[in-house]
Amino acid sequence: MPVTVLIPSPLRELAGRQREVAAQGATVRQVLADLVASHPGLRGALTDDRGEPRRHLGLFLNDLDVRAAGGLDAPVADGDRLALVPALAGGAPRLGEEGIARWARQLLVPGFGAAGQERLLASRVRVIGADAVAGAALLYLAQAGVGTLWIDDPEAAAPADAGGWLLGPKAVGQLRGEAAVEALRPFSSLIEISPYPIGGVPTAVLIVATSSAQSLATAEVARRTGVPHVVVEADAEGGLVATIPVGAPCYACSRGAAGAGRPPAPAATGLAALAAHELLMLIADPSLQAGRRFELIRGVPSMRATARLSGCACSPPPPASDPDGAGAGPG
Repeated sequence: MPVTVLIPSPLRELAGRQREVAAQGATVRQVLADLVASHPGLRGALTDDRGEPRRHLGLFLNDLDVRAAGGLDAPVADGDRLALVPALAGGAPRLGEEGIARWARQLLVPGFGAAGQERLLASRVRVIGADAVAGAALLYLAQAGVGTLWIDDPEAAAPADAGGWLLGPKAVGQLRGEAAVEALRPFSSLIEISPYPIGGVPTAVLIVATSSAQSLATAEVARRTGVPHVVVEADAEGGLVATIPVGAPCYACSRGAAGAGRPPAPAATGLAALAAHELLMLIADPSLQAGRRFELIRGVPSMRATARLSGCACSPPPPASDPDGAGAGPG
């Protein structure tokens, strides 16, 4: 039966630079055997000396982990799709069988894949804020597989925090950051979660501060240290998410000219989840350079690219003057 095999980008040179290859077989095992017979270059990358799939090769039949579908002897049907997901060398060492199974669907996302997941596992993310708004973002990051999650919130949990996604009534009165750490640990055993260590150097920063002043200050620290960051600012009337890759217009530029009289119902936790997603993409794909700003108004999202404000401190320095005057204009 013809099956479409999805070839990940690191292996495409071994398969004639093809993204998809047709293979025959009645089971997953037979399809793999036909694949390596047709493309011998793939044999060493996919199978060991006994012809068995390599330990760190993930196999997904129609987006379902093959191990859950019956293993290598799982039957295949005409038109099925078999995805190959190798754990790449050179990234975080923990993306083995358990990690492949845990983040199976993310590994199949175009432009993300195993390389992006390994960058997540190698990352250290500092989250500033752990209140009811931040809870959705913290859950998102923990379950997505951020390797080290540092939570920075020394305030005591209030009754309003108990109504969020993360903290319950028992957390009221405890330090929010410590309570959030304990609440998150059951959601992923493959990552490290702890309060932010003083002096810790993050890979990326998510800012869900409770005041505009704190958002601006912490975003400026992230910019000056060359760390990509995402800022959530939510209030009773609206909210925004600003994505700031390294070198992009800063948060002060991004939040600039907000529209007056924004309607209510901004769905703050939805904004926080969106911010977590934006941060994941910045980590998974370091080539992203464009900053952008999202708003949610009356349930309708909008997005625009950010622009640098004239004279802002984040503007690149002017080109050095030519001491010989070669680049000077007419005088």
